[in-house]
Amino acid sequence: MDSIPQSLKCGVATGIGLFITLIGHGYGGLVMAAPGTLVRLGDFRHPVTLVSVLGFVVMPALLAFPVRGAILNNILATTAPGPAWRTSPLTTDSTSVVCCLAPVR
Repeated sequence: MDSIPQSLKCGVATGIGLFITLIGHGYGGLVMAAPGTLVRLGDFRHPVTLVSVLGFVVMPALLAFPVRGAILNNILATTAPGPAWRTSPLTTDSTSVVCCLAPVR
């Protein structure tokens, strides 16, 4: 690994991190596909996007103060409005799935 320059290692790690961030923003509705520019801002009136923005606002606030379990609290804070805003898969037709613990024959 000594033959690879440190700047190239940092550049590849940064590129992978930005790619994962773009995927997360896509799932959160913050960015959407556009034909001319490849990406554009999402619809900020959509409930999924509002929950994503809520997570981006709550997380730095929890990390700025020494809150124990800040990341877990942020996950709970962004999951809580899910059923009320119909962004959670629990509010879809997932109750129709029948779960059986009997052995398969």
